Amino acid sequence: MSQFQSKSGKGASDFKSVGKPAKAAAPAPSKGKDVKPAKDAKPAKAAAPAPSKGKDSKPAKSAGKDFKPAKAGKGKGKDVKPATPAPVKVVRASQFPAVLNAQEDDMQKMLACQTHIGTRNLEVSMEPYVWKRRSDGVHIINIGKTWEKIQLAARAIVAVENPSDIVVVSARPYGQRAVLKFATAIGAHAISGRFTPGTFTNQIQAKFMEPRLLIVTDPRLDHQPLREASYVNIPSVALCHTDSPLLHVDIAIPCNNKAKHSIGLMYWLLAREVLHLRGTLSRATPWDVMVDLYFYREESDRQAEDQAQSFGGQVESAQDAGEWGANNVPEGVAAGYTDNWGTPSTGEWAGETGEGAPTGWDQTPVQGGWDAEATA
Repeated sequence: MSQFQSKSGKGASDFKSVGKPAKAAAPAPSKGKDVKPAKDAKPAKAAAPAPSKGKDSKPAKSAGKDFKPAKAGKGKGKDVKPATPAPVKVVRASQFPAVLNAQEDDMQKMLACQTHIGTRNLEVSMEPYVWKRRSDGVHIINIGKTWEKIQLAARAIVAVENPSDIVVVSARPYGQRAVLKFATAIGAHAISGRFTPGTFTNQIQAKFMEPRLLIVTDPRLDHQPLREASYVNIPSVALCHTDSPLLHVDIAIPCNNKAKHSIGLMYWLLAREVLHLRGTLSRATPWDVMVDLYFYREESDRQAEDQAQSFGGQVESAQDAGEWGANNVPEGVAAGYTDNWGTPSTGEWAGETGEGAPTGWDQTPVQGGWDAEATA
């Protein structure tokens, strides 16, 4: 023990102090004050600070600032309602003169002819004319806008001084008869069937013409006259479906241009409106031309109608000749004809009886008749 003390130069007390490093790391307390254990714990500082004396807490003030943008007004402490935007004025058909509004009969005809039925495909430019879309994907056309476009197209037609400068084209078979009837009613020029390219641009052609207005039945099938009309600055009117392109079309009439009844009704309404604007036809009196004349007819229906007319003529001629009596016997009838059905005939057919036929109802058939042949 003495050697250890002499070599290290330290006593036992010093050796014990070296073996306890934790006591040496502890800081010495301040003079005259006791060390509080609460200050040494750092997690206590993370708690919410105590509110100041007699003053509201800062979160309450910040909450008050968030509500300031909701108040729209200069007055303090008063809730002012925000100003509502002015309503958009929508021009409807009821705001036009009463004579220009569509009649209930016209709307019923459009619905009966399926003018409002569109297709599953929708062109972007035709979207404003669509009312809604059914569950099966078919788009429904707004017939109110159809009526407005008919009036606009009729005013464009009336503005042309010479009606013969208006050309009506229909390459679709369902519209060929309607085009001819429409051109006859307003005095325009009709082109039904195939359109010859260069009719509006090639002056060497014999059928070259320079119209002032073009009316087509289908912009997709009648693309050639529409393109040529755009080359020579001719305005165009077209019956457009939901999937029809509006390229080079100035006035589009939204309707069903694939049904024969719808096409005929559109041309009938357009012709009637033109006659109303020209003063030829009064709005107080109905038009005596039936809409059925503008409908396309099948060849079979036409032949059946012709046969019915010819058969009706024969019946009328027979009625005009009088009753078929003894004095009005047609040629080729047997000479033994009499008005009395009870008297026997004396003509060339009289006296001839079939083999085995009885001469009266109470007599049995002679031998060799039908019974004998059956029992043989």
